[in-house]
Amino acid sequence: MERPGTQVTLIIPVFRDADMVIECLTSITDDPDCDGLDIIVVDDASGDDTPDRIESAAMTGVRMIRREHNGGFARACAEGWRNRDVNRPIIGVLNADTVVEEGWLKTCVDVLLKNPDCGCVVPSVVDYHTSSILDSAGQSYASCGWGYRRGHQQQTDSLDSVEEIFGPTGCAMFAKVDVIEECGGLFREELECYYEDTELSFRLHRAGYGTLHVPDARVRHRVSAAYDRIPRRRAYFVSRNSTLLFWTAVPVRMWWSAIPQRCLLTLMLMVKSARQKCLIPFVRGRIEAWPMILRSRSLRSKSAARLFSRNWLSQKNKSMKVAYARNVRRQDRSYPFKLIDDIKMAWSDPTLTKHKIRQQLRPYYKGKGTCPICDRKTRFKAVNDWYRDNLLCRRCKSIPRERAIMKTIDDLYPNWRRCSLHESSPGKRGASARLAQGCEDYTSSQFDPAIPLGEWDPTKSWQNENLEKQTFADERFDLVISQDVMEHVFDIDAAFREIARTLKPGGAHIFTTPLVNGPSAATRPAARLLEDGSIEYLEPPEYHGNPIDAEGSLVTWKYGYDIVDIIKEATGLETSIVLLDDMTLGIKGEYLEVLVTRKPSGERPASPDISDSHH
Repeated sequence: MERPGTQVTLIIPVFRDADMVIECLTSITDDPDCDGLDIIVVDDASGDDTPDRIESAAMTGVRMIRREHNGGFARACAEGWRNRDVNRPIIGVLNADTVVEEGWLKTCVDVLLKNPDCGCVVPSVVDYHTSSILDSAGQSYASCGWGYRRGHQQQTDSLDSVEEIFGPTGCAMFAKVDVIEECGGLFREELECYYEDTELSFRLHRAGYGTLHVPDARVRHRVSAAYDRIPRRRAYFVSRNSTLLFWTAVPVRMWWSAIPQRCLLTLMLMVKSARQKCLIPFVRGRIEAWPMILRSRSLRSKSAARLFSRNWLSQKNKSMKVAYARNVRRQDRSYPFKLIDDIKMAWSDPTLTKHKIRQQLRPYYKGKGTCPICDRKTRFKAVNDWYRDNLLCRRCKSIPRERAIMKTIDDLYPNWRRCSLHESSPGKRGASARLAQGCEDYTSSQFDPAIPLGEWDPTKSWQNENLEKQTFADERFDLVISQDVMEHVFDIDAAFREIARTLKPGGAHIFTTPLVNGPSAATRPAARLLEDGSIEYLEPPEYHGNPIDAEGSLVTWKYGYDIVDIIKEATGLETSIVLLDDMTLGIKGEYLEVLVTRKPSGERPASPDISDSHH
């Protein structure tokens, strides 16, 4: 019997993040049913070493196509379609931010070939972290012009049978090549991203073919990790492409009810776009859709209209409740459990509204004060008693540890604007944003193993540096700043020595790191890097946020107050621990200690004596 892999060409569009792509490809090649599979990886002008690393992995059956210019998801898929193996009867599309489960290919191919009226099948796409939660079970579409993920955030067992659905999702799908050719090709290239799979769904219906959901085939998905993380770009394409499909695909006989619903949806989306500061791209998308509408052929069909969703408003309301719960989720459980808790709450009660969620999760604290970050009078608000991550400034959205380190910098080094300053792993808000805007000689660094040390990232926004092996010259900086970074370093002695080496005489390393053991317990490692490059976990793995990696950073150390002795032994430098507790400055919470390691000299940036600081 012919193996399913020999019948399929699989297209995987790629934009950066080689590690994620290689994980996806490894999960495919490890599946025995994928032997003989023709995999086309289309690099959409990543601008880094992603295609080189994929080619160097030398995986069986993987072909690489490099695009010179970034054209979006649809154009990358179209490039793969043009370069497919014409002797294979099935074409597939898979996102690079997925990991497939064994048997997914065979299950989908069997269902596709057994149903002559079926042009396309989709597997169950589940949450990467929580496989019992659906990300999508195909595509749904409402007559108002809103396309959305079918079954999004539902339990997987709620949609556990093979059934006809409106259409496929570009995240994971398989289709018959002759059907796609009859429909005019894979995705319409000028749509670039968003609603390209919905447009294909309408063409499939017009040609008389259906789409089936195959629940036994499963793919784990990191949502929106591979393409389009820019809200303004997303707002434009969603607005333009959804407008195009509404006026070309919704039957005229339904306009009497669809247009009022469309107006309501547009109002809701405009409010959302305004809150995200994307209103101009949203309006521009609506306007620029009309030339496309005038030159596009009709996609209207009775079979598509038959499968339109009738309860889109309740689905949209649930979606908004889930989004609201995500914004105010509790911090007493680790991700993803804190998000799943709130999603379950939103779905468990159909009558639950945003107002009721707001009442249940009403602010734990509200107060007035002056923010050290934006240097203005403001209001501080926390949704629960974990102030460290939740006591927000209403204006700049900074959190207490950011305000604590900025207050310390202002007090100890008021001339920081004229200093040469290096910040490791800065965020996009709070003290990082203020330092980047105000310092005349500011250098930011992140660590990406895919980029050579000392080089700048493709966007020229940060330099690639390993704190343990920095490429900076000796005595390069007056100040080195790091916020919750040192607990993610494996060799802390090397990191502190390197930071001391790059400091000018009289300079200082000012940093925060959770001193979770306090004064009562010693610092202990949580994970170790072995000689072969593997990691030995000494405690259950714990991850914190990373500005350049959605997977986060592994916690490698649990510090106590004896960190000052560790730094002294490694560098010979003295370290002070500054304790701040001032609700009028929004500085209150757990683990807000700011550590200041100074390099002594006769000449140094002007600063007051900190010998009176709490130790």
